[in-house]
Amino acid sequence: MSRRLIGFLRRSKILVLVSALILLSGVGPLIAQNPNSVSGMLDQVLARVISLQATTQGNVRATPPIFIGALSTDLQYCTAVNVSNATRQIEMNLIIGSGAIVQSASPTLGPGAAAIIGGITGSGYYCKFAVLDVGATKSDFRGALEVTAVGGPVHHIIAAE
Repeated sequence: MSRRLIGFLRRSKILVLVSALILLSGVGPLIAQNPNSVSGMLDQVLARVISLQATTQGNVRATPPIFIGALSTDLQYCTAVNVSNATRQIEMNLIIGSGAIVQSASPTLGPGAAAIIGGITGSGYYCKFAVLDVGATKSDFRGALEVTAVGGPVHHIIAAE
């Protein structure tokens, strides 16, 4: 079996049990030689899971959508601030309720620095944030959806959870 598969199996107790049964039954070497085997398919699944690690739930925050009326001229923004002691790259997405990303940015923010995207009119938007640095978590940043009047004050601020 590949080293990546062995590392994955160490993290998964159920797969460890299944792997042990396969190896103890004596069919392990036969399965490992076949690329269409369970082992081969697990290698493919593992490669896809590893490719998703940058945006795991441990480093993502999102706001709920806000519906302020279809004819509203209020502006909607996503804001993020780095609250850690290290420089962090934060992916920021302003998303409409259908799931389409309307605006996106991935600024690198020093400790205490903030960034903003948006300025879109309409309703039903929400913000999604992710810290992209290896080892960083969502506790390293805060994010919010802000709704302001054109040229006026902030009406609503919705924190990302």
